[in-house]
Amino acid sequence: MKISIRTAMALKTKALAGGLSLLFLLGGCHKKVNYFNGEIITVKDIPVSDTLTGERLLLDSINTGMLSLCDTTLFFMGHRTPDYHYYCFNTDGRFIAGYFQKGRGADEYFSITPIIQKYKENGEWKALFTAINEEKAGIFNITKSLQQRKTVCDTIFDFRWRDKSSRSFMSVFIYDENNILAYKQAERRENTKTDVDPMPQWLLIDRRTGKINKTYDLYSVPKDLPAQQASDNRFFSSLNLLNNDRTRMVMTMPLVPQLNILDLETGILKGYRIENQPTLENLAEQSNDLRQYYGFPEIDDRFIYVLYLDRNFMKREENKGCTLYVFDWEGQLVYKLYIPEGIDQIQVDAKNRLLYGVNLQMEEVYRYPLPF
Repeated sequence: MKISIRTAMALKTKALAGGLSLLFLLGGCHKKVNYFNGEIITVKDIPVSDTLTGERLLLDSINTGMLSLCDTTLFFMGHRTPDYHYYCFNTDGRFIAGYFQKGRGADEYFSITPIIQKYKENGEWKALFTAINEEKAGIFNITKSLQQRKTVCDTIFDFRWRDKSSRSFMSVFIYDENNILAYKQAERRENTKTDVDPMPQWLLIDRRTGKINKTYDLYSVPKDLPAQQASDNRFFSSLNLLNNDRTRMVMTMPLVPQLNILDLETGILKGYRIENQPTLENLAEQSNDLRQYYGFPEIDDRFIYVLYLDRNFMKREENKGCTLYVFDWEGQLVYKLYIPEGIDQIQVDAKNRLLYGVNLQMEEVYRYPLPF
């Protein structure tokens, strides 16, 4: 069955906005932390210290999409681009080239994931890509692709996710030379593959053999929990990013303003909640007014950056600003910066201390100098 990126995202949104049954159960037990395999840490709140003033970045194309910043180039993965999945621009807005041809033919891809993990290896910038429908993954050589103005991949390998889950993985990362990390969504027990837990997990998978070498369990849920509750992905939805040395996974929860950090070496999981922020109990009481709090995280060696959106989850509120929460790697809140524009996603240029923001609905891109 072919699944477009638009359809996949719609399915994930639908799953995220499903029933509240599990949240009622989890909310009642929150104080004992019975369902979270980690410590919940309350973080002291701080006031907003500044308002970011940015400039609109005009591109040589009206099509934007999910943004990935790599050195001095901007990669956008949009649905409306007619021929390529990725459109690449300089930071002055000039179009460079399109990469990964759309289609079903040779060297073409029906659907592909946004660029999330970028890294430098032997002087070259590279990125992991996954093709959901084709069950393929590979290493996109960004440096050579920019030089040659065509798609260059170091390697492409089989990625049989359907062997391990009835739902596509939410996130995939290169962990080391032999292994990848994949976030398995919650699924109904009747659909669960043999010997695979139905609850969300991080799986460490040998990319050559497909063998699961290690699992990281994020939640402890009784085995007799009804299937409908156990498969509720709203609570379990997570926006994820692996840090640069690949030792810690950063996870933000959209409908509960909670930042989770998983130490991949020790397996220790910690959840950080700012004081006086909504909890699971509050969420369970607001079934008719779901809010989206956290957006996609962004990181550098010093900080974790998270958009605090506080928006109606089911209906976009136009021209609503947001706040940039900046945490240190101990989970403490160190800066809060107001952003007047209604942006949905961010990228950080750590070298030049710049923040890029995208309004996905209006297809607008902004650039802000950071005051620290």
